[in-house]
Amino acid sequence: MEQAIENTYVTSSLLESGLQKVLNTKCLISKWSSKILSPERGYLSMIIRIELEWSSSEGSSLPQSVILKVPTTSKLEAVFEQLNTESTNREQQTETSHNFAPNLTFIHNTECAFYQLQPAPHDFLKVPRLFFAKHIAEEDPNGYLVMEDLSQIVADGHVPQALSLDAIFEVADFLAALHAYSLTNSGWQQDSVLMFNGRRLSDRIRGNGEKVRNGLTNIAEHLPILQKYVDRTHDLYTCLDPDGIIWLPREEDNLPIVICHGDIWMNNILWKKDKEGQPSDHVAAIIDWQGSHHGAVTEDLATLLIGSVSTEIRRNHLQDILEHYYQRLQEKLGTPPPFDMNKLYQSFRYSYQRSVFRSIADYQVYITMCDGDDTKKQIILSRCQGFVEDAFAILDGKEFGSYSH
Repeated sequence: MEQAIENTYVTSSLLESGLQKVLNTKCLISKWSSKILSPERGYLSMIIRIELEWSSSEGSSLPQSVILKVPTTSKLEAVFEQLNTESTNREQQTETSHNFAPNLTFIHNTECAFYQLQPAPHDFLKVPRLFFAKHIAEEDPNGYLVMEDLSQIVADGHVPQALSLDAIFEVADFLAALHAYSLTNSGWQQDSVLMFNGRRLSDRIRGNGEKVRNGLTNIAEHLPILQKYVDRTHDLYTCLDPDGIIWLPREEDNLPIVICHGDIWMNNILWKKDKEGQPSDHVAAIIDWQGSHHGAVTEDLATLLIGSVSTEIRRNHLQDILEHYYQRLQEKLGTPPPFDMNKLYQSFRYSYQRSVFRSIADYQVYITMCDGDDTKKQIILSRCQGFVEDAFAILDGKEFGSYSH
């Protein structure tokens, strides 16, 4: 009998027929069960693991479970509702939460577009295999993705508060593979969805100047030492390209355009299990490609080091991280990259400023989400202080750590 899966519009018969087609089988699903995964995953989607039992012996070679991803804003709206209660600028916060609904169409369709690139990303990168997906359309607002379940190799433990240097190197390895894929396959450059998403994200960030100032003002209530930067928030706006896609490399850097993840941080990284079943420093997969777009090779590195790395590791090992990435990219390409280390470093400084401008408004949300967990909140605040200080140091032509306290 046909049944809806966890009260979504995806039914058991739709799942069965979709898997039969992509796996080229006539085997039936005789039994299934589903479970919504923890709230740490999927703030813009419902993530459901579906266990499968097949009707014949052929089923032993078929997936025994899959992941169903259905776009929704319900979790994020709950966070904004909490912000509404606490905020002195209630009108602005309410408008922000309402704006997520139409954006859901763009980000879902962008993720579908990434996974459906040819050659298939899972053949070259540590990403889950996409079995099948449905885009959101004007005439049909119901979208979803059915994907490979990596639970057999992925640790179930808590997401770490900050990445170790070895873990950062692992993510740098992944980015080198992503960029090598970008530089040796040209088809993705004609994908209109990825290009449009880059323009959409750029327009949204360029219009967020006042929101960024308000975000830094709220952060400064927790960290008074940052109050002196509030009136200079607009200065960070000067690092944005007012005419094009802000993520693209500057013309003077002469760097190639690559595929960017757009939101690479700890919650979007799956880690392999160690011998005790806990998260190791080895990447199993990078997930949540809703923000993927055309951009600079340094964008995702900047986002990672702002949102998922302690200030001490970022400042003390930045050169090591950039050199590790450069070496891995050269190995993947089999030839020196089309830029040198000096250009990479200068591009990173530029990407860092843009990523900080983007991140400030988000951090007031992260701080709110830490209510009741003082240890986690202090980690977030410490990281926030470090990246704000460094953004203004770079803006003033100085080095990372010059404004540290």
